[in-house]
Amino acid sequence: MPAAVSDAIIIGSVLVMVFGALFYYLYSRVLHNEKRMSVMENILLDIKMATDTVFASPPSDHTHDEPLQEAHDDFVPLGEASVASQEVVESTELPPLEQTQEEQKTVVSMNYESMNIKELQHEARTRSIPGVSGLRRKELIEQLRKSDGSSDNTVQGSSLSLDTFVESAAEVPQ
Repeated sequence: MPAAVSDAIIIGSVLVMVFGALFYYLYSRVLHNEKRMSVMENILLDIKMATDTVFASPPSDHTHDEPLQEAHDDFVPLGEASVASQEVVESTELPPLEQTQEEQKTVVSMNYESMNIKELQHEARTRSIPGVSGLRRKELIEQLRKSDGSSDNTVQGSSLSLDTFVESAAEVPQ
């Protein structure tokens, strides 16, 4: 009899462990699926909110449906308005087109110091500078500045350069 009792206890404990493992597995799968569904819902909600803001109509300026009343205080008859506009057009002189096109030509300065050697060589090749592969980084920067037509260290219309500014700043006591 003691053997039968010990066998029953062993069989009972094994069955409890098997059923416990089965229930734990099913419970963890259910939790995992709930988390996945929650993440999917959040993603879909974010997408919906993003598309709603993109396709939403602009907000109405009127919060109530009262008819708009037009202001007739600034009413000017058509004849008087056209005379005034003709006077303004005649008084303003337009500069010649060639002069405005010359003013629009500006040199785009690039920060060559922040570029690496390959970028500098590519930029020099696009500007048709000869002997690009044999030049060092500093020489490439000088050639590119020469092709720009002006130096980045000098301010146009000024005799001061960036180097003199740095030297004078170094002399200031701190």
